[in-house]
Amino acid sequence: MNRFIGALAAIALLLVVCVTSIAWFLGRSSSADVIAAKEVRACMTMHHLRMAKQTVSRPQSSELVFASCTWPPRAWAGQDGYSEIIVTTFDGPGRSEVSDADEADYIRAPCQRVELTYDFGSQGVYKFLHPFVATVGTVTSEDHPGQQWHGAKLTQYPGRNEIVYLRNDDEGLVSATCRA
Repeated sequence: MNRFIGALAAIALLLVVCVTSIAWFLGRSSSADVIAAKEVRACMTMHHLRMAKQTVSRPQSSELVFASCTWPPRAWAGQDGYSEIIVTTFDGPGRSEVSDADEADYIRAPCQRVELTYDFGSQGVYKFLHPFVATVGTVTSEDHPGQQWHGAKLTQYPGRNEIVYLRNDDEGLVSATCRA
């Protein structure tokens, strides 16, 4: 009988330790995590975002916006953690699709370096292209991602806070993210 009571006591003690450990593990988020979550939710509400990182198309201005809310705010973000990278596409200097420069993405960013990811799709061929980092103030292309492209006769003069990416119209921008 004493063995039975001892075994029950050991099982009860083990159960208490397990439940306490699980409760501690599930509730161990720090106050910084809680504050960050509240601030990101407030930013999302303020800027009408459904997710912390969201791509928004503005058809009336033919802009594609990569919006994000982060906490703590990055150096390039607003005080509430909001930042956006705005992409407007114009005709490129290439006269045809074969030139690989028939479209030009003007990428307006609040930071100096942007990681860009494009995908290619045409006639049943689809490729995920490798991301690359471009610096504000440069004109770059598929042949030389991240490098200055010389000799471009652009239809629009780029702004000081823009990157111009010359591309084939079968490529599409899927991601733009500021990089420190």
